[in-house]
Amino acid sequence: MTWKFNPFTKKLDYSANIVGVYQPIDAALTNISALVYVSPSFIKLTADDTYAVRTLAETIGDLSGVAVGTFSFNSQDVTAIKDLTTTGNTTLPASTTATPSGIIYKGADRFISNFNYGNNGTVTTQGQNTFVGINAGNFTMGSTATGAYHASYNTGIGAYSLQANTTGYRNTANGYQSLYSNTTGHQNTALGMFAGRYQSDGTSELQTPESSTYLGYNTKSGCTGNAAATCDTFVNDTGIGGGDDGTYNGIATTTTEGNGDDALTVDVTIAAGVISNVVVNVAGTGYRVNDTVTITGLSGSVVAANDDGTFDIATVGAEDAIDNEIVIGYNAIGNGSNTVTLGNDSVVKTYLKGTVISNGGQTHKKTNVADANYGTSALTTDYIVAWTSLSAARTATISTEDEDSGTAALPRVMTFKDQTGSAASYNITISLESGGNIDGAATYVLNKPYQFVVLEIDGTNAYAIGGS
Repeated sequence: MTWKFNPFTKKLDYSANIVGVYQPIDAALTNISALVYVSPSFIKLTADDTYAVRTLAETIGDLSGVAVGTFSFNSQDVTAIKDLTTTGNTTLPASTTATPSGIIYKGADRFISNFNYGNNGTVTTQGQNTFVGINAGNFTMGSTATGAYHASYNTGIGAYSLQANTTGYRNTANGYQSLYSNTTGHQNTALGMFAGRYQSDGTSELQTPESSTYLGYNTKSGCTGNAAATCDTFVNDTGIGGGDDGTYNGIATTTTEGNGDDALTVDVTIAAGVISNVVVNVAGTGYRVNDTVTITGLSGSVVAANDDGTFDIATVGAEDAIDNEIVIGYNAIGNGSNTVTLGNDSVVKTYLKGTVISNGGQTHKKTNVADANYGTSALTTDYIVAWTSLSAARTATISTEDEDSGTAALPRVMTFKDQTGSAASYNITISLESGGNIDGAATYVLNKPYQFVVLEIDGTNAYAIGGS
């Protein structure tokens, strides 16, 4: 080390050969001491010799678009991401339990999930569900499951599809509000907007179909209230007739009091049939509005207390026994369990290609005519026309529209029948509105007791292909 006098500074200077031993001081580094601490925080170099304190949220923003390798937000919520582009995989956890994760939302609404309730304290549901669409499915199905397969193997694609499902399983719903109200129904397929949502009245919700198919916009079940289709099956009739609505009096209960929130049990069950909106007057005293009542097969609540001490129960109907119903076509309405319905009431022709094989009985539309002439200048769907009473000679005029519905290759077939046995006295004369012939003649006459004729109509003329 060497010392020297500096005449300019009037101080002693020294020098030494210590290159590579120390880093010269950078005065700019001292400005970091002026930064204000924020927890948690990071230091960011913003320019040469310039630094800034950054919060965690700001650091995440700084990393946007430049982070590489493995990167984790350590369970932190990340919001307001404008665009997200990946060149690899995106991994989400399975959606399970009452507080699911791994859900993709649109705003506040669930959008995509594979929700499975899992262990509800009784069973662990198997899951394998897929839901795509605004509020498709829900996060409570399976909470009441008693079988591992309950609330499992469902597919709901479309907003609000299967949104009410509770324990229903193996359902496929594709379309806006398809199988919308299904709760416990299982092994159903619905394709189309509103498919399988409603019963035949178009307002009552379809909740418990089984092994049924609804294909087409607004296809509905044949079940409704007291329709002919058997929607409910109850047994052990002790007071209410199957298939009836109305008011029933004097049904006994062993419970004698209620305070507005009691659960009462009424000793009554329902016979096989369709029950909906029954009002039951139950003998007893002290009941209050809003007491809940259990009726075997139905449920309801007290809606009015009567002066005589009885009370009225408004029951809730159901469609518990719809099974194996197939409904195909726009706005088509089914016909109940174990039936297939093709098309709605506006369909006038159904084309089936190839050989049609029937392994059961056949039914055809029949129009009964009571002592009147038959005929209208309009297209009909009549197949059998039968006179049920005769007191004078009658005519049957086949409309041009019906005639034109047949061709030589695909003729229209109609049957005319004297069901009274009086045709010998009161003849029935059949003709074509267009003026065409029947077996070469202008008319065909039924003039024998119980006589009938089967006609094929080719668009111009008609020919007898059967009769007596």
